[in-house]
Amino acid sequence: YNLSTVLFNQKKTNEALQYAKKAADAQTANATFQYNYGLMCETSGDIDSAMIYYSKTLKIDPKHIKANINLGKLFLESGDIDTALSCLKTAVSLDKNSFEAVNNLASAYLAKQDYANAVTNFLSAVKIDPNNLLVKMNLGRAYASSEQLENAKTIYLEILQKDNNYWDAYIEIAKVLTALKDTKSAEGYLLTIQSKNPSYREKEVSLLLSNIRG
Repeated sequence: YNLSTVLFNQKKTNEALQYAKKAADAQTANATFQYNYGLMCETSGDIDSAMIYYSKTLKIDPKHIKANINLGKLFLESGDIDTALSCLKTAVSLDKNSFEAVNNLASAYLAKQDYANAVTNFLSAVKIDPNNLLVKMNLGRAYASSEQLENAKTIYLEILQKDNNYWDAYIEIAKVLTALKDTKSAEGYLLTIQSKNPSYREKEVSLLLSNIRG
């Protein structure tokens, strides 16, 4: 186990995986060894093996927070949202201040189109890491999807105050402003993208402008 972690830190992935598996298979009741091999498999791109060994970890220790988070993320990416939610709810119940757990739980709720819970958990994630603009973007999307348009507008404005080159925020606030019937302001944000970064999501920007102009 120790040799595998040293080799892994030295970027000797194949050797690290070999020794991590030896440790995991030699002590099948050791949650740390199962998790370690699962993590190395995930990092190396072997997602199927990662899910198997994260699951083994949780059979030994259902309260292993990192295994719950990582397995939840993998289930979310595979489209199994309900299983992802189960893992991530467990992770958050174990540590409500874990940004990774809370943020991924919010993402799972967003994927399930449970916008109320998505908003609640993205708000919690923002409190944990208030400077994370990607989380704020996702909060804005959750607000917009739940038709809390003024809240979405406020979030996107906050993002643009922090980073006036956050182009996705320009597009999303334009959509929100269009829904709020403030087409003049929406057009302004879209024209800013066309002026400063004309190739960014070019077709979508042009379509949005076309819809505004009729």
